[in-house]
Amino acid sequence: MSITLDERKELRRLLDKYPDLSLTKIAERLKRSKNSIVTEVRINGGREGYDAAKADERAVRVQKEGRESMMIKNRKAVLDLETKYSHRHLQQELNLQKMEIQKLREQLEFCTAHQSHQNYLSFIKRLKTLENKVKKLKNPL
Repeated sequence: MSITLDERKELRRLLDKYPDLSLTKIAERLKRSKNSIVTEVRINGGREGYDAAKADERAVRVQKEGRESMMIKNRKAVLDLETKYSHRHLQQELNLQKMEIQKLREQLEFCTAHQSHQNYLSFIKRLKTLENKVKKLKNPL
């Protein structure tokens, strides 16, 4: 049997009134298993952020939609964030490589304009290496 709204309100009241009271003791007072209360508090904002009404809404939603459906939605959200982060990271790396290529091109132009050929070959080699890295970042497969 799931936790009722009245039990959730009592849980919030006990958390507020007795901040040092363990969740085990609260579970005993509510005549619920320790695991039920610990899980209830953990997934609904922790001791400080626990909101009985929101917790009850979530429980109704989980019951209505099914736990697996909620887990799939949560996993999809995590994957979306990972993809977004990965894309942002690759874009930053690409921008850094492009800046380095531009810097090398400017140095190369300077060497050519001043007929300083001693570093010319090393610049060309470094430039080609960076251009290959950029190609790989643009097309990772």
